[in-house]
Amino acid sequence: MSRAGKLGFVPSVCNFMDLSAAVQLANQRVIAKRHIDDYEQLLLRYLRGMKVLFKDTPLQPIHHVSLHAGEFLKLFGPTHSVRTPGFERFNEKLGLQNTNRKSGDLEATFTMTACRAANLEWMMQSKDMPDSAKPLAESFSKVSNEDHWGTRLADEMHFPPTRPPRGTKLDSAEHALLLRLVQVTRVPYGLHPISPDVLELDKVSISGIIYASEKSLPRDSNVIFRRPGGFSERVGRIKLIFQSDNSALSEMTFLVVSQYKLIANPAVQNVYKRFGFAGGFLCNAQEDNRLHVIRSTDVVCHFAKTTLGSAEGMSMHALPLNMKMLNYRIPEDYPLPEF
Repeated sequence: MSRAGKLGFVPSVCNFMDLSAAVQLANQRVIAKRHIDDYEQLLLRYLRGMKVLFKDTPLQPIHHVSLHAGEFLKLFGPTHSVRTPGFERFNEKLGLQNTNRKSGDLEATFTMTACRAANLEWMMQSKDMPDSAKPLAESFSKVSNEDHWGTRLADEMHFPPTRPPRGTKLDSAEHALLLRLVQVTRVPYGLHPISPDVLELDKVSISGIIYASEKSLPRDSNVIFRRPGGFSERVGRIKLIFQSDNSALSEMTFLVVSQYKLIANPAVQNVYKRFGFAGGFLCNAQEDNRLHVIRSTDVVCHFAKTTLGSAEGMSMHALPLNMKMLNYRIPEDYPLPEF
């Protein structure tokens, strides 16, 4: 067995993970000097390793450009401020504009159309709008808010257009978890008791990212979260999103999350821990029926789900899709083989 095999890793895999981690760091929406330094360290390690492991692979211009990405991050900040989707969005709008092919009129046409859309949106929100126009208003709202990526709205907390909230009732276990959460977080809820009657939501947007219940949008229900007051990250699935009818809690959004159990094998987990934030977690594919009621602020990010193994012993790899990492570990260094 090779030295790499005895250590439990393959150099080519470690080399790829350096690239994966570097790309994730470069695309953070909150950037600090540490992110940039770690990005440059990982990318240099990746390129040096690539030249040793893949001798027949030549360096490309994109490799040279990537070495300068750290300079751009230092000058301009996170990539979302200068990312392409924002400009592509405007290019698309410009391409769809009706023009008269007269030089100098395009700017006026674009401005007038933008003002018309803004005025129409204001009119749609008016209480005096006739009932016959309400279906049109709902359709207009869905179209104008269907995607906030590439816009400044993606950096704010907002609630996406969805079906109106529906009244529902928490079961006894969920209600008890809500009461415990309020006690632990010391939220003042006034003199009125917290009722199990709540308003159910299909989805919620946190910093421009859509999170949904399992029955609404299954792929958007996979989340990495923390228990209130805790620091360890957990893997779970959103079962319910709701708001309380208690006036003191009406501005807060709560989630009922079912947790996945991590594989209880230190040797296996250490393989993933070796790669830091880019390694993810290995869990049982089935939820362990442990429920948590958390606040929307306790949600860390989505995760990419990959099912592994046979039908008898299914497991699942959860890769966090976190765009705002503050505390993290980068993949460990590794010795390169000698040829």
